[in-house]
Amino acid sequence: KCPKCGSEIDELIVYCKETSKYRVWLHSPEDEHPSWERIDALESEDVGGYECPECGEQLFKDYHEAIAFLKGEM
Repeated sequence: KCPKCGSEIDELIVYCKETSKYRVWLHSPEDEHPSWERIDALESEDVGGYECPECGEQLFKDYHEAIAFLKGEM
C-alpha cells in the first residue's frame, strides 16, 4: 500500500540510465531512418527515486528499501 496515496500497489517506477549495445541497419540504401535492435544492456544505474505508479510520489531512494517494500517487509 502506498504510504502517500493509500493505493494498493505491487510495483514501483524507477528511472535508470543505461548503456546498451545496439545493432543498426538500413533495409535499403534509400532508407532515411535506420532500424534499431537492442542486443544487450551493458550496465544500468538508478538515477531517480522509486515512485508510486498511481500518484507518482517518490517513496524510496534506496534500492534495498524499495525491494523490502515490494516483499512486504516494510
